[in-house]
Parts: sequence; C-alpha cells; structure tokens
Amino acid sequence: MQYNARHRSTEQGLTLLEALVALVLVSVVIGAIAPPIILALATRVQNQRNEQALSVAQAEINRVRLLVDRGGLTSAQLDQLLPPKTTNNDTAPAAVPVPTSTTPATPANCNGDRSKLTVTDWCGVDTNADNKFDLAIQTFRTQVKTTTIQGIPVFFQMGVRVYTKQSIDAYAGNGLKADTSRLKLTSGQSAVQSPLVVLYAPITRSDYTNSSDSALRQYCLSLAPGSSTCPPN
Repeated sequence: MQYNARHRSTEQGLTLLEALVALVLVSVVIGAIAPPIILALATRVQNQRNEQALSVAQAEINRVRLLVDRGGLTSAQLDQLLPPKTTNNDTAPAAVPVPTSTTPATPANCNGDRSKLTVTDWCGVDTNADNKFDLAIQTFRTQVKTTTIQGIPVFFQMGVRVYTKQSIDAYAGNGLKADTSRLKLTSGQSAVQSPLVVLYAPITRSDYTNSSDSALRQYCLSLAPGSSTCPPN
C-alpha cells in the first residue's frame, strides 16, 4: 500500500503556483517579441508604399520626357498633355508651392486636358483597385524655354511630388511640406507632412540645333543665367 501511494504521488499534475508562473513566463515572452514583429510588418508596408510612390513619379517623368522628345505635336497640343506651368517662370522647382486643397483635380483634367490644372492641384492614384485614392501626385514645370517661332518647349525643369492621401487630408493648406523626410521605423500609417517621393528632372528636346533654340544651350543657361560660355548649338 505504501508503494502504491508513493507511485500515485509521482503522477500528480502542476500545482496552481506552477501554472501561474508558466502563464507569466509566456506573457513576458509574447510581450517581448510582439513589438519588433509589429514594427517589422509596419515598416515593410511603408517600404512597399514608398516603392509604389517612386514608380508613379518615375512613370510620370518618363511620360513627359517621351512626349517632348518625340515631337510631332503643336504647342497647344503639348500644353494639354504636359504638367501645369508656374506663374513665375524663374521659380526654382523646390520653391513651387505644395497642394493647398484636400479636393483632387477632376479626372477629366488629370487624364485629359492638363492645361486647366494649376501647379498646386493634385491627382489621385488608386494603387490597390479599391476605388479609393491611396496616393496624391503633384506635377509641375518651371523655367520653360521654347522655340522662337513655334513656341515648342525645348527645355524645362519638371517636378513630381507624391504624398499619401492621409497626408493631403490632414495637412493640405495647413503645414504640408515640399521636401521628403528620412525613412524611419514606424508602428503605423499615420499621416505625415512630407511627401513620400520628390523628383526634379530636366526635360530637354534634342533635335533643335538653332543657336537660340538649342536644348543644350537652354539647359546651360538655366544652370548659369546670363552666362556667355554656354554653347551656341
């Protein structure tokens, strides 16, 4: 009988205290590993969003560069397809104002006649086909140089800024910034004042060799206004 009693005692389960200790240890482990996992997932989402924004910005610059370089369009036709011009043609790209309204430009202007856009207008981009705008793209051109007779643009500085829709909703007309901030770890997708991507690019047309219409000359003059050393053609 004593042997059986001792045998049964070796098969007893965990005590209440041991169970509580185990629960505490599991909670501590989960609490320690959960924040890094959440941060990693959120940062991955942010990186993907930045890649989408860069792709959108680069595609717009490529579209405009192709329009200008291939020729075959009149000045009026190009004005309907190119980004809006600054009122002051000498404005530096980085000095162009940011969007001031939370309302996007109409699709008819974003995808059609862009001559009706202003430099502070923005167009929405749906990246996940849910019929809601995820990104807001602002495009503009400044320092435009045209041919003497036909008025065809042979050179201008183009700018593209891509914001999240949350940024536009929260800060348009109230603190929205023109320059990007450094990419950093994040635990969410809260709106930020800075654009995800900013690209400034010179757009030139290479088939004009007239001494005053040369794209190379106009680009040189944009970098050094009034220079007497810029090539004539």
